[in-house]
Amino acid sequence: MEDELETVEDILKELDTVSSRTHNSRSGLSHQSLQRFKASQTDADLIRISYLVDSHASNLREKVSMRFERLLNRGDCTPDEAHVKVLKDIVVNKCNFNTTSSMADIKKMIAELPKEWTIVQITNSYNPLEETNTTFNKHFTNDLYMTVFNCGQIELDPFCITINSPWLNGVKLELLQQLTDLLQEYKDRLTSLFNRKFFKNEAEKEKYAMSGEILESTLRGITENIEKYWLQHWRCLLIGKYKDSSIENMIIEEVNNIINLHLNSLNISNKIRQVLYYLTKGASFLTSNEILAAVQHCLEDLCNANTKKLLAQAIKKLNLQITSQELYPVRNPLILVIDECLDVIPWESLQILKHDPICRMPSLHFVYFLFKEYESSIENGYKVITDYNNGNYVVNPDGNLDLMEKRIMAFLKHWMPEWKGINSRMPTNTEFNDLLKSATIFSYHGHGNGTHIMAVDTLQKIKLHTVVLLFGCASNRIQRLGPEVETYGCYHMYLMSRCPCVLVIGSLQKRLFLGRT
Repeated sequence: MEDELETVEDILKELDTVSSRTHNSRSGLSHQSLQRFKASQTDADLIRISYLVDSHASNLREKVSMRFERLLNRGDCTPDEAHVKVLKDIVVNKCNFNTTSSMADIKKMIAELPKEWTIVQITNSYNPLEETNTTFNKHFTNDLYMTVFNCGQIELDPFCITINSPWLNGVKLELLQQLTDLLQEYKDRLTSLFNRKFFKNEAEKEKYAMSGEILESTLRGITENIEKYWLQHWRCLLIGKYKDSSIENMIIEEVNNIINLHLNSLNISNKIRQVLYYLTKGASFLTSNEILAAVQHCLEDLCNANTKKLLAQAIKKLNLQITSQELYPVRNPLILVIDECLDVIPWESLQILKHDPICRMPSLHFVYFLFKEYESSIENGYKVITDYNNGNYVVNPDGNLDLMEKRIMAFLKHWMPEWKGINSRMPTNTEFNDLLKSATIFSYHGHGNGTHIMAVDTLQKIKLHTVVLLFGCASNRIQRLGPEVETYGCYHMYLMSRCPCVLVIGSLQKRLFLGRT
């Protein structure tokens, strides 16, 4: 037939046309699935990256752009109307998506971001089984795409690595299912003691403590399996730049020398060179076999097995030279752009990330969005806070966490005597709004995340330049409200109001050490 689509390229072009036509009626999940399907059908690295970047937080980006559009139409954002238009254009979903212009926009954003930053985007791959999944308790452990962006420069393109789903002895490891089941068990354990101040007896107390230790041990095992069997040797990419730029320059020079020594006659691409740079920095967190596996993946059929072994040994030796002087050389910030379905993973507790400054964001667009909002106050890759004594708090607003209130108030009075706030009672909507907006740092300690006090719609409308600390049950939880419905998390509302940083620690995270900034 004359109109028959004969090649993958034809299909991708047709899908782009369809997505453009259905832009106003599509759901975030369908757009996300479409972009990830298109990413799976191309071998071109930059085209794949453009699809993957666009798949992240598409519904949240649409909500933010619509909110800003309403503010502009009502005239509620003067005198910074021009700035709001810039922010809206950053996050808005483009109707006519084009991979060439999209990659140009991505490179422009990366070039403007601070040179100290490294961004690693981790994206779930397309799985058709998820399209028919109508339950809340079914989670799939799929292949991953790990994309690395080297900020503050234009010479090096971003690169993407495909990570296979984890298997052991011929059996697929459903690690996400194990993790979510464990979190539900921990939640049920806490819920069973809700509104109880004391244990019935010593035996119940010991049983509770023992069950907590078992859960913690199980969590540690799942996290180790995520590192060993899912991320495998590619966890070496989860590493930021060294604060000492001379170390970075030395690694690049020495790796290039190693390549010239062992692979002199071969044309080694910039992508392979970049991967080998990261492998050198992260080699101390890998076994010798994992280092060799990474080298084998990079070089494939370019050289023989003996040359690959020599290259792996040289990289390990170079890494030992770096770490011999300092076990954990200081590194610059690493920004993790995490797929919403992978947000449940305690990334911060991975061995390679434990000693580094890291934060999470839902998409590359929002990284650039917040950068443009706070560009003037960012120095050496960090948002500078000057008036840290200007703090407000809300502690135990529901009045049923007496012991917690006693500990927190003692801490605040000793370390932050200048801070002001409300404890032991429920603030009014106006009081909560004033405490939130007037502080440099705002700290909430209680049930949930405070949105039962202050209306979510009110939070979305305000311009919030406050660093927010949330210590409450499920304060960082991202949940899907139904089949084919996008996820929701309270931090989305703070992001919409341009909050520079949200640190969330819930009751579950006392053991998990999860945070979001």
